Amino acid sequence: MAHHYVDPAPVPHYLKKACATAPEEIGPTGQYSMVKLGECGGGEIAFAVAADKTANRVLINFGKPVAFLGMTGEQAIKLGRLLIAKALGLTN
Repeated sequence: MAHHYVDPAPVPHYLKKACATAPEEIGPTGQYSMVKLGECGGGEIAFAVAADKTANRVLINFGKPVAFLGMTGEQAIKLGRLLIAKALGLTN
């Protein structure tokens, strides 16, 4: 199980700062590069992944509430590798 925040307002400042180094804006991009996933599909979303050594947590910031993600196998592998790399950074 992981912890999550449902409202971005009360997220502690230091957690927001940990994800502030994202190379691009986070949140919906307005683009639909793949087939829309049903009526509720919101298109692409840019998100930040960070390792916060203060809290000893890997953080994913979507910039908005997200119910689910859909991605290709290649994208899932890339995300998995990124999560592992960030997790390894916490153990060093």
